[in-house]
Amino acid sequence: MGTTTDKLNAVLDSKEAIRQAIEYRGVDIPMDTTLAEYAEKIGEIPTGGTLTDEQALVFISECADGKRKIAKAVRSKYETITEEESGITEYSTFEELSNKISQIPIEVPLGSAMEQNGGVLPFYDVYNELVKASKQYTEYPYCCAMELNKWDYDNDHKVTLSGADAYLTSDGVYLRSSEVNGEYQFQDLDQPNTNRFVVYFFGSSPYQVPKSLPATSVFGLWCLKGTPLMNFNADFITLNRVNVYDGDLDVKEANDFKFSSISLNQKLRLPHIKSISGGSNIFYNNTNLREITLPNLTTISGGNTILISNAALREITLPNLTTISNVYLMFTNNSNLKKIAMPKLKKINTSTNTVINQNNSLIELWLPMLEEITGSTSLISQNDKLLYLELPKLHKCSLLFGYSPVCETLILGDGMRDGIAGDIRIYSGTYTYLTSLIVAKGFKAKLNLTGCNGLSREVLLDIINNLADLTGEASLNLIMGSTLLAKLKDADKAIATQKNWTLS
Repeated sequence: MGTTTDKLNAVLDSKEAIRQAIEYRGVDIPMDTTLAEYAEKIGEIPTGGTLTDEQALVFISECADGKRKIAKAVRSKYETITEEESGITEYSTFEELSNKISQIPIEVPLGSAMEQNGGVLPFYDVYNELVKASKQYTEYPYCCAMELNKWDYDNDHKVTLSGADAYLTSDGVYLRSSEVNGEYQFQDLDQPNTNRFVVYFFGSSPYQVPKSLPATSVFGLWCLKGTPLMNFNADFITLNRVNVYDGDLDVKEANDFKFSSISLNQKLRLPHIKSISGGSNIFYNNTNLREITLPNLTTISGGNTILISNAALREITLPNLTTISNVYLMFTNNSNLKKIAMPKLKKINTSTNTVINQNNSLIELWLPMLEEITGSTSLISQNDKLLYLELPKLHKCSLLFGYSPVCETLILGDGMRDGIAGDIRIYSGTYTYLTSLIVAKGFKAKLNLTGCNGLSREVLLDIINNLADLTGEASLNLIMGSTLLAKLKDADKAIATQKNWTLS
């Protein structure tokens, strides 16, 4: 039937799946959301008639029942205290329940007691045991755990240990680095816990993680908060069943983690990554990866080629990203990437090169809140399938399109932010593909259309008619260049002049 910890984690996994399902439908749902609030979150999901009220009630009821069972199971692990003292009720948040599970007293001693008594750890839950193990070895501030796949592993059940200060194995052996002599062979292979082979890595440095493993041996990798995982490559790790991260990983620097030449699941969700700062080739040449979601990433500041040459990648979603700065080629050469969604991105300020470059299957770029593109850069370049782009909030733009644009239709808002006029430049050079440019009524921003020679007189006249009336205000420039100006009649130009706009 499994242990109590098994059951607890099975329910927690179900809860996380529900939370992800709600979040995937565009509704933010933090880890500490209560069950009562789940109903409100479900109510926020835009529906097309696919979820009936009856289905929703059943859904919520099952969530509530699951949470009651979790709370009861947690309380059962603290038999010496009352329910009130435990602080756990059916109204506790899932985060509180998770924290309480992590505090459940370990049943088998670790460290010197284990060495003396030959104890064997019951590895029912790698991550929770990792939390407990780390508390026993306070001399080492960093800790991660690696689980080996029994069925893919070699017949000798050996693992090469290197890079860390100390190691703890699931068959109860604790080794300091001075005691490791090349390979370690797991013992007690007939014991019940040996359906899983686990090694903990302890280190005084945050970069002491497993370095040398057979490419097909790793089943899962866990990390405590503050312990980065880095430099994944084909010689190190291949994951076919689980995501790379399944723990409380707080990545603060891009150099802390890399996904390079890994055979991953088709979908990768990294909920604990909050910011990227520096580093290069963060997601590089991952042959099977089709979809990436970083739900809690808010800022990217610095770094080169964040996502590059992921041939199978179809979709990237960054639902809470608000700022990109000083990035060189953020998305580049992902040949089958069709959709990029950054619904909360407001500012791009980067000094070199294009943010989105040479993704030659890209057909959908969703940036509904983007206000600023500043610095000596462009937003997109050499994406030869992106024919339509809508930027309703764009206020400032040093350069929208870079080399070889093919976009045919561009839709802008009113160009203002808080009533202040903006400044937008479309392209530098000659650009004939753009044949439709629509601005909102009352458009109020300096607009540079130089080189956009595919725009017809009718399109230009629609733009002029939608310009804000600046009578009594400072004049703004509508820069067209000689080719576009020649398409306008004197009466067309007069409309702009009467609104106190300067054509050039």
